[in-house]
Amino acid sequence: MTGPRKVFVYPGDGYVGRNVAQEYKDRGYEVLSANVGKDAPEVASASYTIGTPDAAAMERQFLAMADVVVIELMGHEVAARKAAVAMANQPYGGREQVLVAVSDPLVWATTRPAAPTDAAWPSALSPAQSPRRSSHTPTGRTSTAGAS
Repeated sequence: MTGPRKVFVYPGDGYVGRNVAQEYKDRGYEVLSANVGKDAPEVASASYTIGTPDAAAMERQFLAMADVVVIELMGHEVAARKAAVAMANQPYGGREQVLVAVSDPLVWATTRPAAPTDAAWPSALSPAQSPRRSSHTPTGRTSTAGAS
C-alpha cells in the first residue's frame, strides 16, 4: 500500500466528526468526510454533502478507499448499517478495514430499559424478602438511645 492510510468520517462536520477527523489527521491519516451541511472540516482532503445527487456514489467510493470508517450513530443509523453491509460484502482475503461506530449519551438516552418483568432483571423484593437492617449507627456501633 502506498500513500497515507485513509479514514472516512461520517458526518465530519459535527462536534464528534471534527474532533475525530483532527485526531486522525494528527496521526498521519488522510481524512475523507461526509457532511450534513456545507462546512467540511479543514483537515478533510475530500468531502461531499449528505443528501446531494452524487452522495450515494461518493459514499460508495469513500467506503471502498477507507482503511478506517468512523460513523456517529445518533441520526445516522441507516448509514452505519449500509457501511457495515458494504464492508462485509468485500471479497474475502482483501485488505482489512475497521468500522468504528461512535455513540454518545444522546444515543443511550433513546434506548429503552428492559421491562421489569424481563427474566434478565431480578424482580423487586417485597419488604418481607429484603434483608433485615440492624439497628446500628453509621459508625457501626449499636444504638444506645434510651438506655441508661
